[in-house]
Amino acid sequence: MLGTSLFNVTGLSLAIGLSSALETLCAQAVGAGEHRALGGLLQRAIAVGAVVVAGVLAIWFGPLEGVLGALGQPAALASEAVLFIRLTAPALVLANANESIRRYLVAQGAVAVPAAAAAASAAASAAAALALVPSRGLGGAAAAYNAGNAVALAVLALGSALHETRVARPAGVGAWAGLSPRAAFSGWRPYLAVALPSCSQVCIEWWTFEALILMAGALPGAEAAALAVAATGVGFQTVTVAYSLPLGIANAASARVGAELGAGRPAAARRAAGVATGAASLAAAAAALALLAARRSWPRLFSADPAVIAATASIMPLVATALVGDGVNGALAGAVRGAGRQGAAAALNLVAYWAIGIPCTAWLAFKAGLGLTGLWAGLAATTALQAAAMAAFVFGAIRWPAEADAAAARVKAAAAVGREEEGAPKPRSLVVAG
Repeated sequence: MLGTSLFNVTGLSLAIGLSSALETLCAQAVGAGEHRALGGLLQRAIAVGAVVVAGVLAIWFGPLEGVLGALGQPAALASEAVLFIRLTAPALVLANANESIRRYLVAQGAVAVPAAAAAASAAASAAAALALVPSRGLGGAAAAYNAGNAVALAVLALGSALHETRVARPAGVGAWAGLSPRAAFSGWRPYLAVALPSCSQVCIEWWTFEALILMAGALPGAEAAALAVAATGVGFQTVTVAYSLPLGIANAASARVGAELGAGRPAAARRAAGVATGAASLAAAAAALALLAARRSWPRLFSADPAVIAATASIMPLVATALVGDGVNGALAGAVRGAGRQGAAAALNLVAYWAIGIPCTAWLAFKAGLGLTGLWAGLAATTALQAAAMAAFVFGAIRWPAEADAAAARVKAAAAVGREEEGAPKPRSLVVAG
């Protein structure tokens, strides 16, 4: 559990957060008809992410184990966690490219390719886990991570090429002009102006969930803590599975809102945000009702331990409540990314999750003596608070005509970099023919 949390917190969340800038920039470029800017944006995103990933790996293979020891983690647990994330270093490198390509395709409406990549990745990870975990343990689990990301990258790369040659270019909206170091390493300032707030928005929220794992492990009594960690792990897996539909709606919201703003249609962008919020609310509510109906049978899919099953069943109403707030917030966050207002969303996340949510959750779990129930009651209340704050921001504070003007400026900057690139000599070996 600690190893996967470290992988997510110190690595994957950064890769996903930085690549989320493409949800703004690519969608707005598509709306403005500047499809040729997309290829440069994709390469820029991968290059920026690669620099950050290199820094993360330097920490993983350097002082991380000592840092964990200084934070009070048992030596054996810290050593095992560090070994796991070092073995999954290839997965982080691959994920950086995967997340960027996925957003590049979604902005163009090529959603079937990321869906196929996700299915192929899940199948490859499951097959590798079944084959290797029984004999290789931790190494087998890491190999499953790596295999899933490698297969995803292969499908995404092939799908991108097919979409470009068979769909985009015949329609006159080709997005790829070829590989180019100039495209990858120019225009970083405007890209980072969107990418850094995007990363903050994602990480602040993601790290909240990981903090709950740490709090569960710190509950009084070794047996109670172990049970809380196990039940919380099942709860998080449940939220992850149930969140898949709201996540798809959030991705659609960012693409649609961004495209409408790029096209200079602010009223349509606001309407798209409203439709996405309503759809995500219905989807999350349906998932929550299904979860409540299966509150006693669902935990059996994850554990055969009667104590873990009972503990998980007891918090399922709170898990379902947290899921609704998280689903609504996800759609609103997608709309915010499409609008390019990630900085304000990151500030809202910081206040709702870390200034209010985490302290209140800790008080419920430790001071009020509610333990596991307190952890999930705090999370459910926090997601509801954040969803309400985001709704007020999206539908009350955002000035949509001004966002359309800001989108036009972003697209102009990205297109200018692309035109500079097209005017520069290109190495023939790096240009994709077509």
